[in-house]
Amino acid sequence: LLSSVNFCHAADTIRFPSHIASHMVIQRGQPFALTGVAGPHATIKVAVAGQTHTGTTDHSGAFSILLPARTASTTPITISVTSSRGATNVLEDVLVGDVYISSGQSNMELSVSWCYNYDKFVAESPTVGATLRVAQVALLPGYYNVTEPQTNLTLSTPWSRADTTNVPGMSAIAYFTALEMV
Repeated sequence: LLSSVNFCHAADTIRFPSHIASHMVIQRGQPFALTGVAGPHATIKVAVAGQTHTGTTDHSGAFSILLPARTASTTPITISVTSSRGATNVLEDVLVGDVYISSGQSNMELSVSWCYNYDKFVAESPTVGATLRVAQVALLPGYYNVTEPQTNLTLSTPWSRADTTNVPGMSAIAYFTALEMV
């Protein structure tokens, strides 16, 4: 009984999977599925760049609202999501551009801090951090040999601007590739 009371209070919030957060990058030229949970049978309104999109949650509180494709821009946007239950969740500093996923063997784990002259690249990172974002999925045993799509992942680095605090631990291959793309 106690856990169901806590669940009812949780229904008055809007939650997103970990890959949907402030500082994220939305892939340009593609519709974006904004998914989350906000309590059962609620109306969801999404405000972004002067446009409003609406949808409803299902019996479990889940929603998915397809936002139209956008062109690339280094000007951050804000996505405001409200529920008819009174909850609001705002995603700030969101960019529209290209999303690259880096994955592979242990060579992908070699961090920037192991590179020759890494302190120079770390010192320069706030300059490129305005348009370069990072999120890193945690290495967990549950992710090995996954046979079906995952709805939420554990992030060891949540979406953030590339800066002096997270660049040293980033994959060097991913970081230097991204610098070439900026």
